[in-house]
Amino acid sequence: MELPMVPASDAFSLLAIALGVVFVSERLEKLRFGRYLSSVVWVIVLGVVLANAGLVPHEAPAYTLITTYLVPLAIPLMLVEADLPTVFRKGGRTLVAFMIGAAGTLIGTAAAFATVDLGSSGDKLAGMFAATYIGGSMNIVAVAEATELNDAALFAAALAADNLAGTLYLVLLAFLAGQSWVARHFGAPVQQSAAGPEPRDTADSHSGSLLPPLVFSGLICAAGHWLATQLGAPAFAILWITLLSVIAVNIAPGRFRALRGGFRTGMLFMSLFFFVIGAGADVSRLAGSAVSLLMFAGIVLAVHFAVIASVGRMLGVGIAELAIGSNACVLGPGPAAAMAAGNRWHTLITPALLCGVFGYVIANFLGVGIAWWLGSQG
Repeated sequence: MELPMVPASDAFSLLAIALGVVFVSERLEKLRFGRYLSSVVWVIVLGVVLANAGLVPHEAPAYTLITTYLVPLAIPLMLVEADLPTVFRKGGRTLVAFMIGAAGTLIGTAAAFATVDLGSSGDKLAGMFAATYIGGSMNIVAVAEATELNDAALFAAALAADNLAGTLYLVLLAFLAGQSWVARHFGAPVQQSAAGPEPRDTADSHSGSLLPPLVFSGLICAAGHWLATQLGAPAFAILWITLLSVIAVNIAPGRFRALRGGFRTGMLFMSLFFFVIGAGADVSRLAGSAVSLLMFAGIVLAVHFAVIASVGRMLGVGIAELAIGSNACVLGPGPAAAMAAGNRWHTLITPALLCGVFGYVIANFLGVGIAWWLGSQG
């Protein structure tokens, strides 16, 4: 039998499977044996299982559609709850958590470099891992180019290790963030840590269709991409989409009240994105040098977690802000915002996005810088 069973070209079948996984995950979350994991974790786990069992591909045009179009569309839909006074009052701690996490990533990179021998390109690979766990995948590519890592096989192995380690870390983070005993360890229940009001997004709360919020989201995305392109930085369109969304809903909050019915749609789009993250974790590529790279990534993330948890607790930062700050560091703005929304921490959605985008901005400089520093030590 040819694998995967569902070919990458069969976009409709893949979208149907992804939607089915989201549906099943929401049901599992409500069952006795499944309630210990959030629906987000179930979506990722099922994505990993289906892809590595050969049922669905690791890469496909349908996945690109989700990450390229649905994720940006989800941002304005989720930000209609972005009450800036509340964000400024509670979101500042998320930035503190993010900065602690970034420092933890750099410390972890130095520790991993001293522990795992990655050969003559070790300093370049270290810079790449530092960049991706402060910014994102686009930063790992940029640092590879900046440091002139020309080994295509080594680069592919690094991407595979980064993807799998990041996915496993997201599962761990999402699990811990939802545990009451973890919240008590940090001094406050999760509900008091940063939770916002219950979302006003049910079908009964707004009798209109989904067209108004989707039109609003489409216009914001179009404007954000146009601005980013005009400024010569199309990769940072998500920053402009976030900024324009927040400005719009805070200038005239009353006019945008009817758009809050699109929140669930935004969450659906983000859940599909989590399926793509899980499906992209290709365990079969972890052979040879990739095993060492996975160990390297694991040490970086372990130190990152230890630093953000210990320093954050010492500074009195709540579990919600620490989880979102860490998520924004390691996985970027999309997963961080989705985790905030999934846990009903609505006041942290905007800080999650802004911290993630800030990571994109600084990660290239920090990645190249630590690669140069580690290389000069040898």
